[in-house]
Amino acid sequence: MLRWYKDSLGKDTGGYGHLRLKEDPLSFDQKIASDWLEKDITKARTAATIQFESLPFQTQDLYDTLVSVNFQLGTGWYKKFPKTWKLMTSGAYREAAIEAQDSDWYKQTPVRVKDLQKALQDAALWAKQYADLGL
Repeated sequence: MLRWYKDSLGKDTGGYGHLRLKEDPLSFDQKIASDWLEKDITKARTAATIQFESLPFQTQDLYDTLVSVNFQLGTGWYKKFPKTWKLMTSGAYREAAIEAQDSDWYKQTPVRVKDLQKALQDAALWAKQYADLGL
């Protein structure tokens, strides 16, 4: 049997980063943890796909990073960080990268925020190159 642990915010977490839901059992095994992982990743991918469609310039790395953000923070993450999201959807990726650092999220897990910042900065560079080429 596997056990629940507390994440950095003190929330019950099990398996591969699954936040405990009311209906989750008190104890669980590897099979249940694997099932949660599959469901949680599917939810994160679905949300990332919808969010990705709102972005004016898209890269594979930015999509992959959005999946990770949705997995870590939940599918409503953009409501917790409305300034960052607004900058992203307006195409101000460099500014969004800076804004993301000014958050509790950065204080708790800076490496994850840096992943988003890098994806945003890279997308900004690609967008500029495409614009310079008239594409």
